[in-house]
Amino acid sequence: MGQSRGIIRVYGDKSTGIILGSEMITTRGENLAHLLNWAISQQLTVGDLIRLPFYHPVIEEALQAALNNLYAQVDVKNESPIKELYPL
Repeated sequence: MGQSRGIIRVYGDKSTGIILGSEMITTRGENLAHLLNWAISQQLTVGDLIRLPFYHPVIEEALQAALNNLYAQVDVKNESPIKELYPL
């Protein structure tokens, strides 16, 4: 999108992977906050969110990077070896 400034942090429970909250200073942060609010309301895990489609070029790709960082830190991993896809 040509705008590479800002920061996004997503927080989750280490043992369950459930998304707990987020902090951000970024372009179109209101869009990301809306998506994260849905995820928190539905008690989704970071693994659940990583499996959702991320289109290009959109601001949500910045969220995808934050989710990948969090995914590396939680204990619960997706069953599939490819974390972005559901097995067929």
